[in-house]
Amino acid sequence: MGKKGRKKMERKKDFQKVKLKVGKKKPMPDNFTKTAFKSQGILLKEQFRPGGDTQVAKGTIHELLCHVNHYNAKFRSTSLVKLKELLAANRGLVQDNLASLIQNIAHTFTDRDEKARQAGRAVMKQIVIKVESKLIVPFFPALCAHLSCAMTHLQEDIRLDALKILDLLLAHYPTLVIARSHDLLTNFVHQISQQGHRMSGGDIQLSITPGSKFSGQKWRIQVLQRLKAFLSAIVSSKQDTSTDDGGGTQAGSREVIVSSTQEVYVGIYRSSKSGHSTESEGSALRSFSHQDELATQDFTSSLADVGKFVQKVIPLLIQSWMEARPGRHSNQASSGDVTLTPVSLEMLHGVLSVLQLLWTWLELLCQESGQFEVFSSIQKQFGKQLVDLFQTGFPYSVHEKKPPRGSQRRSAAVPGKPPDQSGDCLAVNLLLCEVMSYLMREEVKQRWKGRVLEYVTTTLQQQEQVSTEHAQMLLGVVMRMMKNMVKQDSKLKLIEGLFAFYKNSHLLSQNKRLAMTCIADITVLDQKMEFKDAAVTADFIETIPQLVLQLGCRSIESSHHALQILHHSAAVGHPSAVSCIQQHFETLLNPETALLEEYPDPSQRQLVQLLHWVGHFSLESLRTMCTSFLRPEVSAATVKYAVQILACKLLRKGEKLPYELSDFISFLITLSLGYQMEDLRQCQLIKLTDQRQLPAEASHLRITKSPDELLIKSQNISPVICQSLRLISDEQVTWRLYQDVVCKLLSGITILPAATAYGLLYVVHNCYSGLEATDAFAVQLVRLTASVLHSSLHDYSSDWAEGHWERALWQLAISNLGNRSGLLSDTLDTLSVAVNYHRDTEQLRLIASTVTRLLQAEDLKQVWKQSRSHLSDFMSCLKETTKSLSETRWLAELKYESSLFLGQT
Repeated sequence: MGKKGRKKMERKKDFQKVKLKVGKKKPMPDNFTKTAFKSQGILLKEQFRPGGDTQVAKGTIHELLCHVNHYNAKFRSTSLVKLKELLAANRGLVQDNLASLIQNIAHTFTDRDEKARQAGRAVMKQIVIKVESKLIVPFFPALCAHLSCAMTHLQEDIRLDALKILDLLLAHYPTLVIARSHDLLTNFVHQISQQGHRMSGGDIQLSITPGSKFSGQKWRIQVLQRLKAFLSAIVSSKQDTSTDDGGGTQAGSREVIVSSTQEVYVGIYRSSKSGHSTESEGSALRSFSHQDELATQDFTSSLADVGKFVQKVIPLLIQSWMEARPGRHSNQASSGDVTLTPVSLEMLHGVLSVLQLLWTWLELLCQESGQFEVFSSIQKQFGKQLVDLFQTGFPYSVHEKKPPRGSQRRSAAVPGKPPDQSGDCLAVNLLLCEVMSYLMREEVKQRWKGRVLEYVTTTLQQQEQVSTEHAQMLLGVVMRMMKNMVKQDSKLKLIEGLFAFYKNSHLLSQNKRLAMTCIADITVLDQKMEFKDAAVTADFIETIPQLVLQLGCRSIESSHHALQILHHSAAVGHPSAVSCIQQHFETLLNPETALLEEYPDPSQRQLVQLLHWVGHFSLESLRTMCTSFLRPEVSAATVKYAVQILACKLLRKGEKLPYELSDFISFLITLSLGYQMEDLRQCQLIKLTDQRQLPAEASHLRITKSPDELLIKSQNISPVICQSLRLISDEQVTWRLYQDVVCKLLSGITILPAATAYGLLYVVHNCYSGLEATDAFAVQLVRLTASVLHSSLHDYSSDWAEGHWERALWQLAISNLGNRSGLLSDTLDTLSVAVNYHRDTEQLRLIASTVTRLLQAEDLKQVWKQSRSHLSDFMSCLKETTKSLSETRWLAELKYESSLFLGQT
């Protein structure tokens, strides 16, 4: 081969053509990559925490917290927005990093960038929503320190945003905010007062800076609204403390609860023990909330400090209203009223709200300490000025201006501002009346009191449908004016207006109940009883039964309160209340009104309690009450209570019943039976399927099962029936009447419910076990006892369920057999008759099992000795009847038990 041919062969090796052959797979290209591979899974623990991911794009929580203090404002706000998203998605991160969060977010209160402050406020909202107050306590002083810096900051926007932070803290941690009230309330005063004057000894004046939006009326309105919310929280806490009988919690009783799954923050302080000790100083754990309570007591409970604060605030309130008060027009001079603009109305509402809360706070402290000198001095100091300022133009009206087109979509909702201007005006006038009521003094002649009284009375008579908030304000004004006024004519005029408001209010409205409570506190529940004989008091009491009937079960709470008022008025001896109860008690307890059936158990007892004040019970009313008490919806406790009241009132010694004694005994027996005669007649139509019945030749009575509720009710009522029967002085007469009623009942029916049988046997056993019965009653009692034993028989008594009707009847029948002589012998004779007339093997087995269980009863061991001959006769009769039957277990068991007894005797 030549040289040229060899080079050609080598060139072909690099670019060889692959020859494809039939039946062979196509070879894979040289650049082919295999993708069929496996790898181990990587478990990232932080991804599976219950809150979700702990990081967002470009940052974990620790990185974001580091960026919160970045020098770039845009970078700070972006980090805060991401932090808010992260905290919203993961609840556990807030508590796990609470200390770092508070430390970094509190700095944003005074951030110069507006977006950063808004983002920081959003993060703070996430924190307060997810963290309880007990966990935030250790960090709250730091929060309040930054908040105070923000409220007194030189930059105006920061001061405005500080109020929003305060709203957030006040809504979630009111107790902790109140604990820092001294510093925060002082900051409120500084926000609307002159910087230069508050350090000097002169009077504090409003801050007026031309061109500044923080010296305008809108800014002052916002400050007043926050101050109102702050003072409301303080007053509410003081009122809760005054109503708490136990007082404050002692420091020694506080505990620190340590959780294994949650971090707990506590404060560590140096020991407060005095003296020089050579030992190393120790540290003690103290509750931050206790420290806050001590701080609260230093200011909010100090009458002197609060008095000084009020003396600083009232001049600012007066100046704020003087600045915002509109001028009086010439056409208003004659009427004396002032038309308010929306801004001035809002300003007046804020000023009066703060002033009313200050009065209430001072009054509570004066009542606690018993010293009213500070309150009186403040009233004398500012009283004339307040009257001259606010009474000029009273009552106020509002200037309604049509809004421009498209303004309905833009609603500038300011916290604390009611939406309706007419409602605003009413609230302002009522607030003014309440503020003025604190200044009423009878020793000084005050002309403006007549105007306030006239306005309140007119409002009560004309305002039919007002909101619940305005109704509460109106009734609060009435109560305070009743407390501070002395003239009876003025008080009666006010009560008449209140009664008109009560009548005009809707039946199911909250205003109706509030007005009823208010007028009852003034007329009926007042310890002084100033208006006991007033005509308006009698008219009010007479409306209560009708109100209860109209309400029915639609408002159980209002009905309950109305009945309480009626009871109290009768207890204090009001003649109208007693006569009103006597007139309406039958209607209230009538089954047609169905009040007893619809009321819950406590209200049922309260309605039945009216029987205490009824002087006369007719026979018809007794029958009506019996029908109502037998309804299944009426509880046994209610019936027991009613029977005790009736027995104590009707069975007094030396007093004669208004009807025959047999009628009252029939009433008691009917209650013990659980059915009226009409209902028992309906029971006779029931077709019995239970085969455990004696033949008619032995006993005509058939026992049928009653509902469990009726049997339980009969078991609860029967003891009270026995107590009432024992109150009758002549026991023999009562026993004779009882026998006549029962004989008449049992002779006319054949089917007897289990509850009825229980009631009859219970009364016989517990009331008249030692008395001799008539022949007719003895026959009926024997038939009843035999029917009860036969129908309630159970082959194995241990299988009885607790409280089962068969068990209850069997035990009661055994008790009667043991206490009444001759009853066991007569019952055996009746069972002997049943054996003679029964040829069915199953029926014979039941009768034999009944006697066997009677022989095994421990309570009848002594009684059986007197019935030896009757037992022998029964065994002879049974032997004759079963001689054709093969020996069975039940027959062998009876023969064994009887032989043991007959052999012993």
